Amino acid sequence: MHDVSVFIFPLTSKLPLMALMWLLALLVSFGLRFWGVHHPEPFHVRPLLVFGLLLGPSLLLGCWILLSGFQTDS
Repeated sequence: MHDVSVFIFPLTSKLPLMALMWLLALLVSFGLRFWGVHHPEPFHVRPLLVFGLLLGPSLLLGCWILLSGFQTDS
């Protein structure tokens, strides 16, 4: 099987993690821009979508930090 640490190692330093977050933010931004170009009618704001976009990334990173912070070195 695959060693999980091989896939997680590049995200343990700050620069690759920061680059990944910028890339994800850029993809969301371009995705919303693309959606706006193809659907020019007024956008009906859905609260669940807003909360997901605002709180989703921070909750995912917070859970990841909590889970990786309490792992024992075995």
